[in-house]
Amino acid sequence: MPRHGFYPPIKPSAAPIAWRPPSYLSKPARRIWYSTVKSMPGGHFQLGDMPLLADYAETVALLHSVTAEIWKRGPVENGVRSAYLLAKSDLSRQLATLTPQLRLAPRSRHDARSKPPTPTISAVDLAILQGGTVTLGST
Repeated sequence: MPRHGFYPPIKPSAAPIAWRPPSYLSKPARRIWYSTVKSMPGGHFQLGDMPLLADYAETVALLHSVTAEIWKRGPVENGVRSAYLLAKSDLSRQLATLTPQLRLAPRSRHDARSKPPTPTISAVDLAILQGGTVTLGST
């Protein structure tokens, strides 16, 4: 019989967690945090994802501001490549690392063991692809 400690074992819950961003996140990163959490189905994120999600939100917010600076100042300043380009490259690399870890990219959400979904096409799209014309409604 397994031994249990003083506290009962914690069982993972399928119930959604009330996700709140950490207090140290910037305002733009908080907006990204909320939009990311809302865009995924309930149960997608686990409590252990919180630090990664915070890094992801801050990285996206910084990437947006660095990109805005590049557009404002230009990629070259005084004949030298802008430091913002280097920052953008580093942030993009960090984002490319965090996205699959959080299963935010379509490829990272795919379960290799499951059968791929059967693509569906509407009757209107099928008619257009076959070179036909489509008349919607009758007048």
